[in-house]
Amino acid sequence: MRIIKNNLSNIGKAPCDCESNDGLPYVPKKPLPSKNFAMLISGAPASGKTNLLLQLLMSHPTKKNKEKPLYYYGLYDRIELISPSMATLPSAFLKKLPDQQKHMKFSNDLLEDIIESMYDGDNVNNLLVIDDSIRDISRSIPLSRVFLNRRHCTHNCEMVSETMPHTASLSIIVTSQKFSLLPLEFRNALSDIIVFKSSNKSEINRLKDEVMFDLSPDVQDQLLDEAWKEKYSFLYIKPNMPLNQKYYIKFDLVEFNN
Repeated sequence: MRIIKNNLSNIGKAPCDCESNDGLPYVPKKPLPSKNFAMLISGAPASGKTNLLLQLLMSHPTKKNKEKPLYYYGLYDRIELISPSMATLPSAFLKKLPDQQKHMKFSNDLLEDIIESMYDGDNVNNLLVIDDSIRDISRSIPLSRVFLNRRHCTHNCEMVSETMPHTASLSIIVTSQKFSLLPLEFRNALSDIIVFKSSNKSEINRLKDEVMFDLSPDVQDQLLDEAWKEKYSFLYIKPNMPLNQKYYIKFDLVEFNN
């Protein structure tokens, strides 16, 4: 194969205001994304997925523990939580959310109302958390639009002003007991995938085929064994990144030998 160079291939990058981090109180430490992401946290009951979700939203340094990690605490202007398991979530988390931003059951009408309210409001950093609702969302057309157009569906150009110059953003976190229970259309739009230990062979093979295809079978097995050898540990995959920035055990980057 021969490639003949052409200067038309020097394609620049157009400015994209919706990806700017201007207006955020801080930028999360990598590999965490800052805005407009779609994250799946997958794990069996008691795997640690709900604890991880809560830590992402609640953990922050304190006077007593200055080394405590900061993930997303205080980053979002508005968090909408949909969870039929809300009664089991800690009050320390729930009391930080206004009652009108806590919902017991997912529905298309609810989602459309949330997105419309975000659009009609100020252009701020929004987060939608859908917990323990995987069966309810499987055929949701409005949620499909959110996954595919999350950078755009809450930004209102008419709300931009000198005092509010920033663009709105919408990120989404979904929890599921299995990776494969999230519909393929949604899985293809994920920017971040967190998978706790699974003993289901078909589930593991689905993960390997869809996301870990750039690794040999031996390396796939080695990586999963290493990621899951400790209780509550997980594999974190950023599917849109190059190999040297794609795989993490918890939040520790995995480097591969050439």
